[in-house]
Amino acid sequence: MKGRVQESLILLFTFLVVFLFNFRCLAEPVLSGKVGVKEPFNQIFEPELFDLHHPLVNYYVEQFGNGDFSLRMKRLERYENMIRKVLKEAGVPEELMFVSLVESGGLPKARGKDGSGAAGLWQLTPSTARSIGLTVNKRIDERLDPFRSTFAVARFFRELYEKFHSWPLVLAAFNMGENALLSKLAKHQTTDFNDLCKRGAIPKQTRNYIFKVYAAARLGRKTEVKQEETKHLAIADLTLNVMLPKSLTVKELAELTETPVHVLMKMNPSFVSPSTIIKKGTYVTIPLEAK
Repeated sequence: MKGRVQESLILLFTFLVVFLFNFRCLAEPVLSGKVGVKEPFNQIFEPELFDLHHPLVNYYVEQFGNGDFSLRMKRLERYENMIRKVLKEAGVPEELMFVSLVESGGLPKARGKDGSGAAGLWQLTPSTARSIGLTVNKRIDERLDPFRSTFAVARFFRELYEKFHSWPLVLAAFNMGENALLSKLAKHQTTDFNDLCKRGAIPKQTRNYIFKVYAAARLGRKTEVKQEETKHLAIADLTLNVMLPKSLTVKELAELTETPVHVLMKMNPSFVSPSTIIKKGTYVTIPLEAK
């Protein structure tokens, strides 16, 4: 009899240990603030978490395709390389650049019209800007500085990813607020983005905002492919790579080849200005029809 009691106690103890362990595993994601399964930093498109062919994504692709996307990209062109480099160095996808395109349309001094006081390329509110290390007061507003604001936002994106481990949730937190999203996750006990949308936990405005970012990123990828194809075509069929027999300035080379300086500088991005000295033996790209 005594042996049976001991055996029963052992079984009961084992059951309690297994139950508590499983409960801890289920509760830990929301209670600790580290939710979901960690995804690679270089992946923003997550098919298992986000429907890239959702009707609203396709809708915004069509909306941007009506000329709006090209206009915004033209405005952002001046800062594109800098933004991509900063995001990459922060360990987050370069495609997050399109958040600024959706937020401000590529205008670094844009100001929100919704009463939130948002401003800058990334449309940060004063409180969010201060929380990520930017100065915002009557004399200085670093949100309007494309470089400083991008550095701060890149770090912020990484911090959000380390907390949520899901790019749709990172974008949701950036739009609706980190604490508001954490509250929704705790209430609904799920970290699945689609599930949260179905339950109405993600506000319509935030949901549509995420669709816009993904639509812009999709269009951006297509644009990059076209630009790369055009560039290779130009290099292969319309230009020549020649070695300079002597040192020249960019301006002098332009005069010798009868090529506009700005065209020559576009073909050779390393030329900083017309007065840049190109050393003897350097290979340069010139138009095929150049003199």
